[in-house]
Amino acid sequence: MDERRAENQNSRLISPIPWTDVMFLFSGHRDITNDPFFTDNLLYILLEKPLKPEL
Repeated sequence: MDERRAENQNSRLISPIPWTDVMFLFSGHRDITNDPFFTDNLLYILLEKPLKPEL
C-alpha cells in the first residue's frame, strides 16, 4: 500500500502498516513452501525471533 501523493514522491514508501521485515522470495507462488530459504526463515520467525515488547 503506497500512500504517497503525486506531488510528494519521497524515496521511501509510506504505509499505514507497521512493517518490520522484508523477505525476497524467488520461487513461484505454489513452490514457496518447498523452498528451503522460505521454510528456514519461517521457522526462525515463529520459533526464535525475539518478540517486540508492547508499550
